[in-house]
Amino acid sequence: MPVELDEGTGESGPSREESPTPHRFRRPWRPRLVDAGLGALAMLVVVLLAGWLFWTSVSTPVRDATRSSSTSSANDPSRVPQGELAPPADLPEDQLWLGNVSLSSRSLVAAATPLQDVQGSGRNIISGPDGISAEWVRLTGTVPFDVVAAEMGPDTALERVGQSEVRVLRTIELLGRNIEAVATGTVDVVDGRLVMEPTNVRIIGAGFLDGVLTDLAKRYVNIEHEIEGLPEGLVLQHVSIGRGGFRATLEGTDVLLTDAP
Repeated sequence: MPVELDEGTGESGPSREESPTPHRFRRPWRPRLVDAGLGALAMLVVVLLAGWLFWTSVSTPVRDATRSSSTSSANDPSRVPQGELAPPADLPEDQLWLGNVSLSSRSLVAAATPLQDVQGSGRNIISGPDGISAEWVRLTGTVPFDVVAAEMGPDTALERVGQSEVRVLRTIELLGRNIEAVATGTVDVVDGRLVMEPTNVRIIGAGFLDGVLTDLAKRYVNIEHEIEGLPEGLVLQHVSIGRGGFRATLEGTDVLLTDAP
C-alpha cells in the first residue's frame, strides 16, 4: 500500500486517493415541460372544482327556486305593483276611480263558501260601463276545515298537525264494512286548487289487512278544494295551514270585481 509523508507531522500514513467528481444528472427539458403542464392542469381542475362547490352551496336548482318563489313570496310586499297612480284624464263625471284600496273583514261569503279573517288590497280601481275593475288585487283568507271536510263527505274531520301538515280522519265503507282511516300530508297549490296528497295513511284496527285496506282508502282521504265565487281573474297562489283552516292567498291582474247592473 503506498505511503506518503505528512508534511506537518512527518508521520507517514496511507495515501488518500482523490474521489472522482460526482456526475450531476440533468433531466431533459421536454419531460420537465410536460410535468409543469400537468401541474398547471391539476391546479386548474382544483380551482374549477372549488368554484363549483361554492356555487352549489350558495344557489339552488331552478326548479327548487321556482317552487320556493311561488309558495313563499305570495305575501311579499315587493310583489305589489309600484309607481305613481293618477286617475284617467278622460274619467267621466259619473264614474269613480280609486288609487289604492285595502280592506279587512272577519268573514266573507262567496258562492256560499265562507272565508274568515280576510285581508284584501287593490290598485287602480275604476268603475265603467262594464262594471268595476281593478288593475291588481290580492285577497287572503282562511278556508275553514269544516267546509273542506263537508265537501269530502260525511263522518270526516280535519285538524292541523304541527305547523305544516293536516290530518284527515274519515269513516269510509270498504268491502261492505265501515273502517276508520287516518291520513296526514302537506298542502300545495295545483292548477289553482288547494290539494293535499297524503304522505301517510293508516287504518285503525286493520291488523294483517292494513296494507290492502290502506291502498283502497287513499283515494278517500285526498283533498282537492277549489275556492269558488270570487271575481274572475283571481287565482290561488299560496296556501298554508292555520289553526282553524287553510290560509289561502289569491292574486290577479285586470280583475273585474263586479259586472255592470
